[in-house]
Amino acid sequence: MEKLLISLSDAFATIPDRVLRFKSFVLSSLVITTIVMSYGIYTRTELDMTIDSFLDQSDPAILALNEYRRQFGSDDSVFLVYRAKDGDVFSRQSITAIQQLTQDLRYGANLNRNDYPESINGIDLDFEELNRIRRVQSIANVRYQENVGDTLLSRRLVPSQLPDSDEELAVIKANALQQEDYLLAFYSADARYGAVMIQTDFGARPVDDYVSAVDATDIALDDSFGGFDAFNSDGGFDLDFDESVEIQEVIFEPVDMLGYTSFHIVTKALYEKYSEQFDFYPVGNPPLMEFMLNMLNQMMVLGVVMVLIFTMLLWILFRSFSAVLWPMVTIAASMIWTWGLTVWLGVTVSQMISLTVLLVFAVGIADCVHVMSAYFSFRRDGEDHYKALSLSYGKTGLAIMVTTVTTMAGVLALTTSDLLPIKVFGLMSAFGVVMAFFFTMVLLPILLDLWHPGASDKTDASFADRLGKRWQNLYIGKKAAIFITYIALVYLLLDFYVATYIVVITVLTYVVVNWQKQILTYVPYIVARHPYLILMIFASVFGICAYGTSLVKIDSNMSELTREGSVLRTAYEIVDENMAGAQSMVIMVDTNTTDGLLNPNVLQAIDQLQTRIENRYSDQVSRT
Repeated sequence: MEKLLISLSDAFATIPDRVLRFKSFVLSSLVITTIVMSYGIYTRTELDMTIDSFLDQSDPAILALNEYRRQFGSDDSVFLVYRAKDGDVFSRQSITAIQQLTQDLRYGANLNRNDYPESINGIDLDFEELNRIRRVQSIANVRYQENVGDTLLSRRLVPSQLPDSDEELAVIKANALQQEDYLLAFYSADARYGAVMIQTDFGARPVDDYVSAVDATDIALDDSFGGFDAFNSDGGFDLDFDESVEIQEVIFEPVDMLGYTSFHIVTKALYEKYSEQFDFYPVGNPPLMEFMLNMLNQMMVLGVVMVLIFTMLLWILFRSFSAVLWPMVTIAASMIWTWGLTVWLGVTVSQMISLTVLLVFAVGIADCVHVMSAYFSFRRDGEDHYKALSLSYGKTGLAIMVTTVTTMAGVLALTTSDLLPIKVFGLMSAFGVVMAFFFTMVLLPILLDLWHPGASDKTDASFADRLGKRWQNLYIGKKAAIFITYIALVYLLLDFYVATYIVVITVLTYVVVNWQKQILTYVPYIVARHPYLILMIFASVFGICAYGTSLVKIDSNMSELTREGSVLRTAYEIVDENMAGAQSMVIMVDTNTTDGLLNPNVLQAIDQLQTRIENRYSDQVSRT
């Protein structure tokens, strides 16, 4: 084993020389491929953050969902809950405003575009997105049924022409609160909150090249359609059905995050026009996707901040612009190849892409810092550039390879998950880690050969060394004051748990850096004298952690992944507390026969199922 490790180290030491022999060819190939990958990122990236994206398209749940959409249309909708600022959704002011909003949503083509802003949050308003609306329901247009003698009447819950007197409005409100089918669906029990249901066609539009089989030119009506004047003994038509015919599969167009966001932006422009009368709390996929897009934009800003922080740290460590620039170029190339190859293969990415980028960045920066640190060390010892480069790779190459393999093996374990985004994250992260290793081995030597740091003097202390020396020269009082100020600022600027984590890490780092020799001296001594005690401590901690894993609860509520007080979480809490709830479930029944729902036994079974769900899950089901 020792000979194998030495052979591997020697092999890594020869990599810079081998790469530099063909540096023009290697560098030009890498640049061309990186351009191709970049083009793929900008033209082929599809972000899907919907719940559907967590399952493979061949999953039975997705197949059932597609069948539901084929039979009934889209299941995507926006539940637009509003709070009347005058405290009553049935007041004259509130009803008039909601009637107008309902009309705006139903007849978007008739709107005057000049009454609305050109963009919201930097996204242009596309009024064509309103064509996705299939149906709009609110107290302004829903109807209820009433028996009057032998007549079944269908009346508007709220008449289109409001009565003049407040007493008649009070009668309308009292009648509405007695309609159990609409209570909590379109207004809360205290009438402070109301709702507009906006049903869309997201996920139910066939792909552009889809052609229905019945539209084919060779399709003709069967002869049984010709005798409409001939009734059978039951008073119906004698039509023949071919029960063995194969039903054409409908392929629906995918919906990406930008599609949902564009729709929500234009609907937001419509309802924000009535912000003087209402506070709005939209829930559903479109507002959720807009929130996620804003979150991704924030993560991009945080990514830039992270790059600036690491740039500053690299400058503090090496005090060389080339030592700062080339590691960043190496990491950027790793990310581009990872992302680019994924989208060129036609894989749809999710919000997990941000975690992949962070992992590749962390691994890549560690690989580069290992090499650069060794390179600077050998340069300070008087070695020339090529010798230092070879020695640094010989010293660090094996360690980098081992960490790459172990990290890759760890993330590849995620590919066993049944959730597609987790599986894609595992594959992308594993490939990204390999790319970070590849570019550290192949690209970094070429870049350092193009522009490498000069030799540094042993006596030339780095900025970090000078800063540490100044800290050591401070007396204990100043150190304590600086430390207390630092802790206060951390807790003031950050969340309590995050701040506590940072403070604990800071203290541990300070202890290790300042007393590492004493720690390395006494830890083996303590372990050797009390091995069983150490084992018992670790076994106890392991047992506590194992018990903790049994208490883990899986929560798929997307809103609770956000911080308290966020726009999304507030909206979902308002809907859950005052209306029927923000989440729903649809059970589709396939009787496998024509007119199967006319069977009394089937209808009784459905009724029993509904009653059973209401009774068994009474604390979770608000209405069925």
